[in-house]
Amino acid sequence: MNCQFWFGPNNSYFCVTAGGWVCSENTLPAAVFRVFIDENHAQAMDTPRDVAFAVDEGSYMVRWTAKNGKNYKKIPVGSNYARLGRFVDSNNPTLTTFGPGFSYFSFSHTGCSWQNIPPALEENIQNCMNVRRPACVALGVEGTYIVIFDDGTVTFDLQGKYPEAETIIQNRAKRNGLGYIALSPFRAGHYYAVCRNGSSLWNLPASWKEQVTAVSKGIRAVGQKTASSASSRKTQKVGWKEGLEMGVTVLNVAQAVMSLANT
Repeated sequence: MNCQFWFGPNNSYFCVTAGGWVCSENTLPAAVFRVFIDENHAQAMDTPRDVAFAVDEGSYMVRWTAKNGKNYKKIPVGSNYARLGRFVDSNNPTLTTFGPGFSYFSFSHTGCSWQNIPPALEENIQNCMNVRRPACVALGVEGTYIVIFDDGTVTFDLQGKYPEAETIIQNRAKRNGLGYIALSPFRAGHYYAVCRNGSSLWNLPASWKEQVTAVSKGIRAVGQKTASSASSRKTQKVGWKEGLEMGVTVLNVAQAVMSLANT
């Protein structure tokens, strides 16, 4: 899907679609906010590539293409995410999500890396790699999760904490399937979902509604072409193989198809 949504600490967020991107203004890390907003900054952002905020304040990772045409990244994740730091340094592009308990899941063209994800989720992904591949992973509060596979299968454990999201999953056939979903690891019940027919649904703070509504109009149904823009997403098919690298579990499964944002 041509969209991504990231929840952050202090009621912050970042949303990107084919129609552009929006973010909270006063709650993002200062170094990130300057790059996003200040057009005179030497590394002023033109196109976001991967933006993710950890539950522990001050840890995040951002990749972007600047207006000067160069690619940059900021990864102040510290020792708690040493695996992620190594993975991001050696893979480009990436698509990352953080969860509670120093957990994360990150995709790249060559595979994926994770840490401290719920055991049931990890087992599910490892056991079905010869059958289907993860295309979207969402990590919520208290070990909740959703994984969307490339064959349309959805596996989840929401423990009743995201009832609206669970309803969307159960009724996804009416909207041609679920294409993307993000769970807030900060607050139960908050989510952002996009179905394969191009419709978007969410439960978010009221103060976010205007901007998120506007940028979500850029989402298109699967198979529908989107108008090009500086911050539009591009879809790429990826082949993976199995491997183990730098102490990080990296699954590279041959001829899998996965959509990565902003490649």
